[in-house]
Amino acid sequence: MANLKRFLLLLPILSFAACEGLGSRLDTTLEKPTSHVEGLFLEGSAPAIEGEAIQLSSYSKAPLLLTFAGDTCSVCAEETDNLVKNQSKLTPHNLQIVTILAGADAQIAKEWAQDHGVTWKVGFDENIELFKKNCPAGTTPCNFIQVPGKGVVLMRSGPISIEEIISYISTK
Repeated sequence: MANLKRFLLLLPILSFAACEGLGSRLDTTLEKPTSHVEGLFLEGSAPAIEGEAIQLSSYSKAPLLLTFAGDTCSVCAEETDNLVKNQSKLTPHNLQIVTILAGADAQIAKEWAQDHGVTWKVGFDENIELFKKNCPAGTTPCNFIQVPGKGVVLMRSGPISIEEIISYISTK
């Protein structure tokens, strides 16, 4: 049953090609996702632009949108700008947002966050280790929605709309 759940989570990634950013820019050998724990909750860490590490396991008590983005990915930029513009629609749902820039260093990540007006946690994965473990399609944006008590309810290589995010995290 657990293998079936993992397969179903990977299916959208296997069938959807995303952005011209990271996938065409980095030459990498991708691995199967390995940074998930029981219940399919995200784990792993990345340095944050504020200096402390982003520990994914610390985001299990409220809904989380985790996006791996590429600093040159135009789809990632559009998705981020849309999130910034519509963040107030997500506030009532207590959504935590984390963006990790794959292949970027601290300076690039800081400039990217400033350029897009991002107010949430931004990290960087300079050697793309965390990205490779979580995003087997190797393209950005690579999105995860994690919900308390359920774990990862969406894993997608490609953009996600505000309406979709709300549909996954709302507690109707």
